[in-house]
Amino acid sequence: STLIMSSEHKANSYSTPAAAEPTDTGALDEIDFNIENLDEHHDEINGGASAVNGHDIDDNNDAKTGAANSGTYVYINDDGAEVRVDEEKKKKFEQERDEILGNIPKEVKERFGEICFARYGGYTGPVLILNPYHVSPGPVREEWMKMYNKCKETNRLEFMTHLVYWYGAYMNLDAAFSVLPSRNLLSFDKGKKEAEKKLVAGKKKKKEYSPELLERGFEEMEKDLKKQPSERHGYVDKTPEEHEVIIYYEEPSGVAFVQNSVDKEEKEEKDQDESIST
Repeated sequence: STLIMSSEHKANSYSTPAAAEPTDTGALDEIDFNIENLDEHHDEINGGASAVNGHDIDDNNDAKTGAANSGTYVYINDDGAEVRVDEEKKKKFEQERDEILGNIPKEVKERFGEICFARYGGYTGPVLILNPYHVSPGPVREEWMKMYNKCKETNRLEFMTHLVYWYGAYMNLDAAFSVLPSRNLLSFDKGKKEAEKKLVAGKKKKKEYSPELLERGFEEMEKDLKKQPSERHGYVDKTPEEHEVIIYYEEPSGVAFVQNSVDKEEKEEKDQDESIST
C-alpha cells in the first residue's frame, strides 16, 4: 500500500512553556506563541486514487517507477521514501527564503543551531536557537515571519529576536517554541549551572516548575550536542515544505491509502509516549 505525506495540513498550536509566563506580551522583541483553534484535516481516501498537492497517485503504484508529473522531479531520501518536488514552487520558495535569510543580521544567523540556555518567567532551561526554515511550515514559522516583517517595516532588523526550541517540551508542542530577545539567553555554562540549581530546588519544593521538564530537556540536549549545529532539531522532525510530497510504500501491498503529516505526527507522538512509559 502507498502512504503519502505532504505539507497540506494545519499544525498543532504552539506557545511558550506553560510554566514560563511572558513578562511583556506587548513588546516587539518578545512574542508568546499561543495560536488557538487550528483545525487539523486529513486528505480523503478515494478508492484506488487520491491527489496530494496536485499530484495524482493511482492504485497501480506508478510512483515506484520514478515517473513524475511535468514540472516535477523525484529523488529518494535518507529514509528510503520517494520525494516528489514541484520545481516551480521550489524555485519560488527558495527565492523568498534566500531573500529573507539575507536580511537577517549576521549576529543572529551565526547563532542558528547553537545550544544555550534561556530564562522566561521563572523558568531557566536548555534551548536550541533555530533557523526559521529548519522548523516545519505552519504556525511557528508564520509567527516568526510576523516578527520579521514588523522589524523590517520599522527599519529595526538589528533588533530581531531569536526563534528557540525548548528542550524537553517535545511531548507538548503547544509549549515548545518561543521568540526571545538576546537578553533572555544565557551562555551554556552559566545557564547550565543556574538550571541545575533550579532542578535541585524544584525536586525539593516542586513549586517553581516541574523538574521532569528540565530532566527531559537535559537528556534531549545531550543527544543534540553530539550533532553538527545544522543537524540539530531535538526530537521534533520537520514536515515537508509546500513544494514536496513524500511517498512511502508499505508491504504487503493492498488498497492504496493516503496519510498526511498530521497523521504521521500523531503516530510518532503515540510511539514516543509508549517508549517513554516502558
